[in-house]
Amino acid sequence: EHRPYDVDIPVVVHNYARLAEVWWDNYLPQFYMLKPDAKAMSVGDVSAQRELREQLKCKDMDWYLKYVDPEMEWEASRICIPGAQQEYHGCAGDAIPGRSTVDQTIPAEVYRQRREEITAYFDGVAMDDEDSHEL
Repeated sequence: EHRPYDVDIPVVVHNYARLAEVWWDNYLPQFYMLKPDAKAMSVGDVSAQRELREQLKCKDMDWYLKYVDPEMEWEASRICIPGAQQEYHGCAGDAIPGRSTVDQTIPAEVYRQRREEITAYFDGVAMDDEDSHEL
């Protein structure tokens, strides 16, 4: 196909599931909607990874979506399953080219507005960092 090497898809999905169990927080239902085959997989013990996340005071998935990936944030409530009936989270129309789980894209104006908000947030964080280093 398009890969120059073999990929063991179940191993990749298993690793995605481990990542989701550590990081996705309230978005786990969306992950399992995207990767339903992962539901039956045993991801093993991820308590050490969760503990490390807490010790390092890492930001949560809500923060990541709000300040890093506004497109994913917008899509989180619009995930659909191609071919399924709409009452079972089926897509209303055709999936977006190159995307198999959404049939809508974030409106350009909404995306621009979110990018401006994110830029302002990080500009403020940078200013706070500069102020905290002054004598």
